[in-house]
Amino acid sequence: MNILHLSDIHFGRNYPCYNIKENFAKHDLILQELIEVIEQLDDNLKPEHIVFTGDIVWHGKPAEYNEALIWFRKLLSVCNLTGKNISFCVGNHDVDLSYNCLDKEYTDDMTTEIDDLYKYDNVYKAEPSLIAYNKFCYDLGVEPYTYPLKGKRMYSYSVGFKDVNFSCGKTLRIVSLNTSLLMSQKHISVDKMWLGQEQIKSLMEYGILPARDEVWYTVALFHHSDRFLHPNEISTYDNRFATFPMLLNCANLLLCGHTESAERPRLNKQPGGGAILFGGATYYSDDHINAFSMLYVSETKKTMGFIPYVYENGWQDYDFEHPRWKLKKQKDLPQTGDIYEDITIVCSIDHERFEIKSKYLEVTKNGDSIGLDNHKDILNTYRIDFTSVEENPAVKIGISKRRAQSVYGNLEYKKFLEFSRKIGNKKSIDFINSNQEVIFSSTDFCGEEIHTFSTELLKKLYKIEEYYKVKLVLPKSILDDDNVKINLLLDIADKGYSDKIIFCNNDSYVADKHKLEKLYNSGIKNNQFCVVSKQPFKVELFGVNIDIFDATLYGGVYSIDVSDIKHKYTTFADGDERKYKLQNTEKQIFFLSKGDKDIVLDFFADCNILEFDKDIKVEIKNR
Repeated sequence: MNILHLSDIHFGRNYPCYNIKENFAKHDLILQELIEVIEQLDDNLKPEHIVFTGDIVWHGKPAEYNEALIWFRKLLSVCNLTGKNISFCVGNHDVDLSYNCLDKEYTDDMTTEIDDLYKYDNVYKAEPSLIAYNKFCYDLGVEPYTYPLKGKRMYSYSVGFKDVNFSCGKTLRIVSLNTSLLMSQKHISVDKMWLGQEQIKSLMEYGILPARDEVWYTVALFHHSDRFLHPNEISTYDNRFATFPMLLNCANLLLCGHTESAERPRLNKQPGGGAILFGGATYYSDDHINAFSMLYVSETKKTMGFIPYVYENGWQDYDFEHPRWKLKKQKDLPQTGDIYEDITIVCSIDHERFEIKSKYLEVTKNGDSIGLDNHKDILNTYRIDFTSVEENPAVKIGISKRRAQSVYGNLEYKKFLEFSRKIGNKKSIDFINSNQEVIFSSTDFCGEEIHTFSTELLKKLYKIEEYYKVKLVLPKSILDDDNVKINLLLDIADKGYSDKIIFCNNDSYVADKHKLEKLYNSGIKNNQFCVVSKQPFKVELFGVNIDIFDATLYGGVYSIDVSDIKHKYTTFADGDERKYKLQNTEKQIFFLSKGDKDIVLDFFADCNILEFDKDIKVEIKNR
């Protein structure tokens, strides 16, 4: 069983915009020569599967992943492999930290809360920051992992397990763990990451770890090596068994990355347990000792040897204990059942057409509305029910449940149904595979209705997702309060401020003698005041906290009791704490501004400005 182990290529690290003062002149050459080394291996030594232990890119951005996609396609091509023959785990640089994810702040000492977050029930909360990573895996054709949840199979590109069948008849089980799940948390130390003990316990509960006899060898992938893990993951504290030894006892081999300082790959063998291989960085810079390894798992003994390579004026393997077992070339796994992948669904009439992409598509030939397992949904999955497969089968098209909770997925499907109704009965529908071959066609089809949300509302929500970099999960219904928040968020996105729905409580404020006198003198001349307060501001929509950064609240118009203020400052003595209140002279309005202050200040042009350092209490209400 031949396996190529790569790690930490960091596509994008050489971009000028990041201003990293290192030498990257040989970036393309080094990576191209790596492909050539693999291509020149003897057939019995070439990789049958590729594993990558994190840090594909540098900042988790789409442009970086696009560059990585081109390189990995070349690598797969020379190995005569497909996306099904490569497995990834998430590294800290693969996370796009500009997306809001978790709904609370975690600290290093919150072991119980972090263990709960790492349960398979909750790992979806980190998905928004992996949008570009998920798309990269999807575009490369990577087979997702699966994991058990309440008796069902769920699917993910970041956590879970998969079984890889080799042409020798043996099965390799790959388990993926996301040690970068907490990267967005500013109070979590970068050298105290977590493996996810609850996930390992779940896999053990379902008999997935340790693997049973039908699985020959088990490999666990994670990014951060043990020296970058939290102490509670390494050692037992407070009756909580340490996670790392638990994993060592469940797997034959642990593969990790994030070890640029280790330079050369190295193998640590654990007495009575699995081995751990530290991969080094496949590319960090021209001056770094870049590295990768070829792993060879025996067909007769559950042992592994490896050939490490480093780049020193060219890729060179170096001496290490490595038995080389001869394996046959792996054959592509056959398609099974009625499940199709990478299908374009085209609805058309004459020269008008509308198309949607479907990652997975299942058809049934007996009329039963089974549909694709709704949990096997990574990006865009549709469910097609065929009542027959004759010359012109009747087709019912539906959307997977999880896709139906996605704003974009819902909007795309809604547009598809609207187009279908618009063009009437003469429409046709084609299902086209990745080779542009039509695998099914029909003129007799209908769409399954889902949410009653209007296209206009979905467009608004999609605009909010794009502007604030969040991902929303659609509820069963939209409440009045939700509409208020939606309008506020759109107002800010469109104009940079809102004059509609911010309400401020009428509190009392403490002032010293100087401020009281200043208030009196201002009030005598012009008894109109505007309150200004800079503070963070969040809007919770569908359970997601949306940050409005650099928020400034402008409130008014207010007046003061001039005679009361005069009494307070003329009788002021050392040690006094004198309070005053602002009184409404008009219906109270607050603005929330993100930069276009001129419009706001024009509204309060004739007012005295009162600036407050402390936060002013605000609520979202209709005016």
